[in-house]
Amino acid sequence: MEIEIRKCVNTITDGLQMKIKNKWSGFMSTIKLRKKLLIYPRFQLTLIGINSLILGIMFTLISLQVSQVMRVLGRTGADLHLDSSHPYFQFLKIEANLLNTYLAWGFFVSAGISSLAILFVSHRVAGPMVRLGNYLKKIPEEGGGPLTPLQFRKGDFFSDLPPLVNSALKSVLDTKS
Repeated sequence: MEIEIRKCVNTITDGLQMKIKNKWSGFMSTIKLRKKLLIYPRFQLTLIGINSLILGIMFTLISLQVSQVMRVLGRTGADLHLDSSHPYFQFLKIEANLLNTYLAWGFFVSAGISSLAILFVSHRVAGPMVRLGNYLKKIPEEGGGPLTPLQFRKGDFFSDLPPLVNSALKSVLDTKS
């Protein structure tokens, strides 16, 4: 009986260790993905912040307009001499709450989606600039000697820069020798 209990405990312990290991590796791959995509945080987070601010202002203005419409509808009911407990006013209150809930969800979903889109696109912009900066830093370190040609990733913006930099560097090195 004691052996069976130990087998059960070992099976449960092994299962828990496997689950913890899987969760941890998923968490670590998320951190690695963030580090890979967030290569120039100041630029990329500024873009995301500006976008979120614009979305926030837009949704605030929409929410203010919705409240104005609800007030007008409420005044219309009052002008019709409806009692404050009339189902019309209850309906307006329910609809206003529902609409504000939808607006809040819309804001957070659109902010999340647009932030991810900005992160991916800005990665394709910031990546080449970081790579170019690192490439240019290597030139004095290697004494202006022959470097491997500058290359950007497939799909990066500014794909016309590597051939220009490579030919300019080649012409400088040719005139130097």
